[in-house]
Amino acid sequence: PLPVGSFVHHKDKNPANNNPGNLVVCPDQKYHSELHRKMRALESCGHEDWVKCYKCKQYDDPKNLMTLKGCQPYHLACLSPRTRAKLESK
Repeated sequence: PLPVGSFVHHKDKNPANNNPGNLVVCPDQKYHSELHRKMRALESCGHEDWVKCYKCKQYDDPKNLMTLKGCQPYHLACLSPRTRAKLESK
């Protein structure tokens, strides 16, 4: 039996493949979602820790992206000139 609140992740993305070597037991949904985010990044750009700019949809090193509290990461250059100027003045 699985622990209460846990989720099962299928490494090959095939929910019908319940081979024990294909399964990862995640302690909660947050961990499971993070695992999927890292897999998408790795497949898209070859770096599991890179994140996607919500404006241009390009993956980049998090050091090159801005993130305001509660907002998705973005490149400063992807913002409108007016919004960029407003943020740069702070």
